[in-house]
Amino acid sequence: MSETIRINQEEAGELEKRIKLNAFLDAELESGIAEAFETKDLLRAEDYENEQALSEARDAFLNRFSVADILEATLKEASFDINKDGDVEITHSFPTIEIPTGYGFKGGVARAILREALGLKVIPPRDIDVIRLTEEPYEGADNEIAEKFMAQDFEFGDGVEAVEDPSDYLKTRDFTINEVYADGPKIVATQQCIKDTLRNIIRTTEHDRQIYSGEQEMGPKMKAKTLRFHAEQLYAVGVSSIPEDDMNKIERSFINPFWLAVQLDRAFERGDGVAENFTKLLVENGIVSEKIQNSSELGELLLEDVYGFRFRNAPQLQYRFEEDNKDENPEITQADLLEKYFDTIYHGDRY
Repeated sequence: MSETIRINQEEAGELEKRIKLNAFLDAELESGIAEAFETKDLLRAEDYENEQALSEARDAFLNRFSVADILEATLKEASFDINKDGDVEITHSFPTIEIPTGYGFKGGVARAILREALGLKVIPPRDIDVIRLTEEPYEGADNEIAEKFMAQDFEFGDGVEAVEDPSDYLKTRDFTINEVYADGPKIVATQQCIKDTLRNIIRTTEHDRQIYSGEQEMGPKMKAKTLRFHAEQLYAVGVSSIPEDDMNKIERSFINPFWLAVQLDRAFERGDGVAENFTKLLVENGIVSEKIQNSSELGELLLEDVYGFRFRNAPQLQYRFEEDNKDENPEITQADLLEKYFDTIYHGDRY
């Protein structure tokens, strides 16, 4: 990765959209919702290979049962039905984020609600993504909803996604675990989403591969994103796997440093533990040099390769410092305070 990669204005805009995320609170990972697992909890390489060797046997076991059988055994406080399109509709009664009728949630919120319904450890969503399942109730309603529920995304130009055909919507996701949406007291998901959520599998969809290559190839963006999702899930619940075919495509492949930087930035926003897990996975799979010892070194390397990239955790560190030190403290001189302040900005800007 010695060649400097420059990005144009369009790519810079895409970058801004993809790395705008609400800060993920460490307190949530340390609460009873999800347990924080550090780098040492990752499977060793030989153990991981053994896990992959057993994947076909596990698939064969689960395929002995219908999704209806599986849900009958797993759902404790919810009921379900399978609609005419073959998708699963789960009706639940536990509290969720309130949103006007006709609107629902996709992404992390929907995944979290599904995991709760299935009795799994919940991974708190990093941000909120809203969809609209009916006609817009009045002109400007989508903007109001977006500004209220997804203010940071809205600021960067993203808004409510209008869903014309829910079944088609589910067929156009990037990961099978994203083939789900929440609509009030109802969760709708594909059968593959249910199976992969239960088994903590990060699997790219055929739709995403067709978009990238027209065949079965994974694009560099999805390779990096798959490893980041894998790192997050390992950190939050301690269990995660990637299908063997996908891992074969990822191992020792070249991934554009731009996409590695985007996903590292997202990992940092989940916390240092996730960033370290992500870095370890990149090293173990031959994506980056084995000389990279930690996420800070990886960040510095990527800053050298991607011209104009800026990790967005820098403003968070800067703002937090300003907020924590807004009142005068007689125990520290102005000079020392400013030195600490600029040390904070410098560290965040580099890493």
